[in-house]
Amino acid sequence: MKRVKFVSTNNDEFYRTLRKKVNRYFKDNNVKKTGNLGLYIKAIILFSALLGSLLIMVVSPQLPILVFNMVTYGGKHGWNWLVGYARSGAW
Repeated sequence: MKRVKFVSTNNDEFYRTLRKKVNRYFKDNNVKKTGNLGLYIKAIILFSALLGSLLIMVVSPQLPILVFNMVTYGGKHGWNWLVGYARSGAW
């Protein structure tokens, strides 16, 4: 992985101090600069949720509208049991 560098023309002392403090933090807390397992798991979950949402919208664009109509207008179309169950929090 390529190291990130910031070019400084007039605040060299600030950047040296900042770099020392950041490196000391990672060393003192025994933390990797590239992240740990928790970071990678969160990234995989969020990326999967994004792809899943996009896939649902592409494959069946009517599905979100159908679910919305079932919940909001369920009483008019015989879905009382589903709306009641969803609002009760029993699931």
